[in-house]
Amino acid sequence: MSAGLAARQAALVDALVAGAPVPDGFDPVRLATTRRALLRKRAGEAARHWPLLAAALGPGWPAAVAEALDGV
Repeated sequence: MSAGLAARQAALVDALVAGAPVPDGFDPVRLATTRRALLRKRAGEAARHWPLLAAALGPGWPAAVAEALDGV
C-alpha cells in the first residue's frame, strides 16, 4: 500500500471516529451521516455490555454514548 493511500485512509478514519476535519473529496453531509450511524452502532454494542446503564438512560442512551465518544 502506498504511503499516500495510507495517509488518506487514516484521514478518513479520523474523520469518522475522532471528529477530525472532513478530508478533501468527501461529502461532509454523507460523512456526518456515516459518523452518526457508527456512533449508534457503538451505543448498541455498549448497551449489550451495560444493559442497566442503558436502561437507566432510556431513550437518551444513544446521545449520551455519542457525546461521550465524540472526539475519542
